[in-house]
Amino acid sequence: MTTKQTFSGGCCCGAVRYEFTAQRDELVMFKCHCRDCQRLSGGPYTPVVYIPATAGRLKIVCGQVKHHFTPSEMAGQHKRGFCADCGSRLTGGESAHGVAVTASSLDDPTVFRPVAEAWLCDAQPWDPPLPGLPRFDKYAPHKSAPDPSSLNHSKPLHAMNTQQPPADNEILLSRVLHAPRELVWEAWTNPKHVVNWWGPRGFTNTTKRHEFRVGGYWEHIMHGPDGTNYPNKAKFLEIVPLERITFLLGGGSDLEADERRGATFRATWTFETVEDNNTRLTGRMVFPSKEARDRVVRDFGAIEGGKQTLERAAEYVAGLQTEPFVISREFAAPRDLVWRVWTDPEHFKHWFGPKGFKPMNLAKMDLRPGGMLHYSMETPDGKVMWGRAVYREIVPPTRIAWLNSFSDAQGGITPHPFSKDPWPLQLLTVVTFAEKAGKTTVTVTWVPFDSTAAERATFHAGRGSMTMGWTGTFDQLAAYLVSHPQP
Repeated sequence: MTTKQTFSGGCCCGAVRYEFTAQRDELVMFKCHCRDCQRLSGGPYTPVVYIPATAGRLKIVCGQVKHHFTPSEMAGQHKRGFCADCGSRLTGGESAHGVAVTASSLDDPTVFRPVAEAWLCDAQPWDPPLPGLPRFDKYAPHKSAPDPSSLNHSKPLHAMNTQQPPADNEILLSRVLHAPRELVWEAWTNPKHVVNWWGPRGFTNTTKRHEFRVGGYWEHIMHGPDGTNYPNKAKFLEIVPLERITFLLGGGSDLEADERRGATFRATWTFETVEDNNTRLTGRMVFPSKEARDRVVRDFGAIEGGKQTLERAAEYVAGLQTEPFVISREFAAPRDLVWRVWTDPEHFKHWFGPKGFKPMNLAKMDLRPGGMLHYSMETPDGKVMWGRAVYREIVPPTRIAWLNSFSDAQGGITPHPFSKDPWPLQLLTVVTFAEKAGKTTVTVTWVPFDSTAAERATFHAGRGSMTMGWTGTFDQLAAYLVSHPQP
């Protein structure tokens, strides 16, 4: 019979110490490659030691552990623990089913023996999985409870994200889109759709011709936010419906001549169905040489531009799955004034929020792409509600886009505090400002982002309350504009 043993560990500065007692074979050890783990660890994955509740209990011996919440598809939110003094990450996945510690925080990390690779859908191409381990696109298929111990006994999904790392003359881009493969294929191949998301943020497209067949041509002009035009001409070389598209792309009118002088690249886009009927969209661009590849990265920001293109694709297919919530109001004020009142924290905090709520406590307003808006509000009955928005696009004075979530005092993402039904953890929010005859029309569009079917159904059922909330907010904005005509 295997005996139990005591494991101990702690943070970098020594302020927090923990211990737990369990049989070693009851612990579940795996490598988690999710994007949260990458960001929180600063590396390609987190080595996880999961302690099922049936196996043992984690005890914090000394020190203070602060918690941060991120979205979890299986549990709604993911509770992660950090040392309050040095910030070392210690725990994660805390629930009634158990809790995990990072293997690197153990006093003896050599006990770590991973049994699986998890969340390979987010793994980086330069992070190859260990040979011989079961591979899971997310967690093992175990729907009854958010319990990572299912890794020990579930049959693994087919290997995911195992494409070869890019060579020195290649660019590799990949993202999981929360939409079925048929819809992602339609968004990519239908010219009326692809024109709306192709290219980095701020770019628009004009299609000259789109012949989606082997040997056909796709000619379009990409218009940069600074007004620069970028002509593109592609020839489709291979089309495998719902699986793969390969084309040759150049910037001139004579594609074959461009290819002879090394001014083209070959791109292959693949469409993979992954867990929960989502789709991994992957693009591999092969250049004639390392120098050619490096030039487009240096001169045109090809890697960052590609990431933004995939972000826009994810946002676009989200809108195709749900009727967006849209509300508009005309204000008797010029656009520059409305824009300043919306973007200046000293004004924004006085009017934003549902009618009847107390004025917001504005903790942070970092108005830039990637910056965060973080605030709290108090309901009429005295409840405190936190919210956050991460800005994705800011185009003065016409457009702001952000991902909106309920939050906590630490700025994490939390479930809807007042809803028992599954509400989307993130809403893509787009606000536009249009001026006519000295008046400004503000239009707000909400779309569930990276959501499940159940979350989209709750969103649809909540349109009445959304209308009420935004109507009250617009009322307060109108009153503020009257009382502050020259901010």
